[in-house]
Amino acid sequence: SLGDYCFGNCTSLTQITLPESLTSLGAYCFSGCSFSTITLPQYVTSVGANCFYNCSNMTTLLIDAIEPPVCSQGIVLSPDKVTIFVPSESIDKYREWAYSIIIKGNGGNVHENIQSIL
Repeated sequence: SLGDYCFGNCTSLTQITLPESLTSLGAYCFSGCSFSTITLPQYVTSVGANCFYNCSNMTTLLIDAIEPPVCSQGIVLSPDKVTIFVPSESIDKYREWAYSIIIKGNGGNVHENIQSIL
């Protein structure tokens, strides 16, 4: 697990590889980081509130888990910038998940930005 605020405001963090065994991300875990892409491993089952808050360079979120992770509150993403890639067999689950849990940072429909991983 990665705790609350563990990489919060690490503006020099431009790239990160998460371990496959990771199961949870704390609140504001990556807030203010500068990476453009992040992959959540298949065993991530929970994501804390505002985990990606103010990640203004983020354009791609890859989620390897078949089941969408539980979120304690909303996840802030910019729908005009961020594309979410998920397993093809789970795309409908993730579209429903995104519609209900993702806070639209700049308005728009995040659930329309979900693509399947080929």
